Amino acid sequence: MGVMLSAKYPEAPQWFMGYLTFGRLRMDIAKQISPEFGELYAQGYTSVVDDNTQYLLEMEMLGKLKPKKWAVEFLYLSDCSGKYSPYKCKVLLETIQNMDDTVQYGYGGWEKGQQMTGADFKALLTECYNRKCYMIWS
Repeated sequence: MGVMLSAKYPEAPQWFMGYLTFGRLRMDIAKQISPEFGELYAQGYTSVVDDNTQYLLEMEMLGKLKPKKWAVEFLYLSDCSGKYSPYKCKVLLETIQNMDDTVQYGYGGWEKGQQMTGADFKALLTECYNRKCYMIWS
């Protein structure tokens, strides 16, 4: 059981990963908003803190940083299923343009090429924007 990340066009690639790996992708995106915010966001995954307190701390820091809201929204949508509009994909792509292209996201035992890389994720966002279709996950 995990997450399938794809897009709504016929030949779209389908990338499969576990929930923890999907969380790691989100943590890497949070680091692109700000290294300090990335650390705070990661604490929600790695430490035992009150969810409400963690969320309030994150919102306070975001209030100071003032990132584009559509880049932040991806971090807080459901893991179970979601969709992201072409415009939101473009904003997210602009936010993560300096993210490492070689990091792999997928199941641990899978071979290279079966796992999504940072470059693959950027390509998916680009295709969604260019084709005016939604990025989806379930």
